[in-house]
Amino acid sequence: MRIISVINTRFTHRTKEPSLQRTPMRIIAVAFAASALAFGVIAFAAGPPLPDVSAALAAAVADSSRPDSDTTRDADRKPEPTLAFSGIKPGDQVADYVADSGYFTRLFSSVVGSKGHVYAVEPTAFFKYQSFPKAVAELQVYAVAHPNVTVTTAAALEGLKFPEKLDLLDLAKLPRPTRRVHGAG
Repeated sequence: MRIISVINTRFTHRTKEPSLQRTPMRIIAVAFAASALAFGVIAFAAGPPLPDVSAALAAAVADSSRPDSDTTRDADRKPEPTLAFSGIKPGDQVADYVADSGYFTRLFSSVVGSKGHVYAVEPTAFFKYQSFPKAVAELQVYAVAHPNVTVTTAAALEGLKFPEKLDLLDLAKLPRPTRRVHGAG
């Protein structure tokens, strides 16, 4: 299984300052980042995607049924290189954790096609954000017309249970750990 994530964290030596101590969460974040980096290096070493995969990626990005809200974000999100880096291909089983409005869920759905499946997981803790319920509702409407997409709302860890082995787990939208600056806020 390939895992996509970008973690911006700082690992420091033990100190008496509580904000810089090694906490289990920071240790896990660093271990996860190292794993993601290792998987990324392996994916990069594998070379460019095969021609039929490249065509599937290009077709997903060029799909005229994509909403304007997605296509206007393409310049910043660079979907085709991102999809190529992920190693996604037709027939894959993919989980998009914290899918939000489904920008990548829709792209993943198009690439994996009818023989693959995308599990869009929406953790219930994110419903406290004002725009989140509307985004999830829109994604659920999309899933009705796309049988290869399942939208799940569940507690954080409960949402990580899938009926089949995954080829790709997208964690790119998880909140990044931050370092509190003393004297600020």
